[in-house]
Amino acid sequence: FDVRLLGIYSAERLGKSSKGGAATLAARIAQEWAKPSFAPLPAAGSTAGASGAEESRASKRPKPGDVAGSPPVHDPRGLVDTAPEQAVDPAAASWLSNLSAGRLTPGKLTELSLKKAGMNALPAAIGGCAQLTRLDVSLNPLSDFPPEFARLAKLRILFCLGCHFKAIPCVIGSLPSLFMLSFKSNRLQSIPELALPPSVGWLILTDNKLSQLPSSIGSLKWLRKCMLTNNRLTSLPNELLLCRNLELIRLADNRLHDLPEGFFSLPKLAWAGLAGNPIVAAATAAPPPQVDLSELTLGTQLGAGGGGFVSRATWGDKEVAVKIFRDAGTCTDGDPS
Repeated sequence: FDVRLLGIYSAERLGKSSKGGAATLAARIAQEWAKPSFAPLPAAGSTAGASGAEESRASKRPKPGDVAGSPPVHDPRGLVDTAPEQAVDPAAASWLSNLSAGRLTPGKLTELSLKKAGMNALPAAIGGCAQLTRLDVSLNPLSDFPPEFARLAKLRILFCLGCHFKAIPCVIGSLPSLFMLSFKSNRLQSIPELALPPSVGWLILTDNKLSQLPSSIGSLKWLRKCMLTNNRLTSLPNELLLCRNLELIRLADNRLHDLPEGFFSLPKLAWAGLAGNPIVAAATAAPPPQVDLSELTLGTQLGAGGGGFVSRATWGDKEVAVKIFRDAGTCTDGDPS
């Protein structure tokens, strides 16, 4: 295969970078194929959608299909449910069954996806997977983790998107290597003081019901990115100023009237999203001119990110790029409407 085809496969079916020469891309693909949890992303003909509560909110906003010539959405970052009509992912359910029955070789398992496995409780056997570095339990009706979870000393990435957690389990605070933690689109109302390990660098809590953050957030010395869009925060703890490595914080669509004194003096802070808060309401600019969706014809998708999907398009005789935003509650910088 030539480098172009390898790049397309890497980006569209694996969700990885398309950069590099043929040898680099081939090695990247082979590495993904060798993973026990390998499963290619849906082909471009598959349909992506929103799940659960996302569907009701998303139905109120324009979607890719609302625009003439709109192609199916491809979401390489896996932020939405790519098979909403399917109650359980058979592959994930098989992994769950094997885990529960002790049929896995936990000493060799480094990545595990139980996303949409129809799981009401994570089996205690997860504690035997001591080599795990990445675990995805998204889109399951989970609300807690077993005590054995504390044995995952090498876990660096934990995705719990679209579950039923009302609080972050305290057992997570005992994970010494955890770097990326996501509880996006859960039912979080609180974060216990000891639930966040100091090693966390990326904290993703978008689309929850949090009214306050714990003061212990100041212990996250390596925190670089913090996503808190669409919560109910009325203030931020002063201890947040102890996160001296913070580069990006998304706070849109909360209830903030002010910020801790010295907030904008954080030495590495480069991005702070504050739209949709009382603190910026008076400074909100007038909306831009509107374009009727019937005037647009979408072409190929160019990319996908936390905010939505970008595609080539034509508008009359002009070539343009069009961004279709995700559900308002989950957009990284707030409700685009």
